[in-house]
Amino acid sequence: MTPRALGDASVAFARRELARGSDVRDVFAWLAGNGRSARAAARAVCLALGVEQAEAERRLAAAGLRDEGAVEADMIEDLADLLAASGLFAR
Repeated sequence: MTPRALGDASVAFARRELARGSDVRDVFAWLAGNGRSARAAARAVCLALGVEQAEAERRLAAAGLRDEGAVEADMIEDLADLLAASGLFAR
């Protein structure tokens, strides 16, 4: 799967889960725990929430997220809480 297709699939997954009432932190944690970088997972959640691409990229940069590979499993939930508290996932 190409990076773009993977990103599109992540956004589609996030949209479905959020529509079902899942918490943004849980959706982020699932994506980050299943092979997406923290940045890719956060981007997918932001886009699924309806945040414009440019605004999502601004928020990701402000949060200091970089595409550096997978998140350590024991840090995913803490990172999800921190990102949610920072306002990254605001609509």
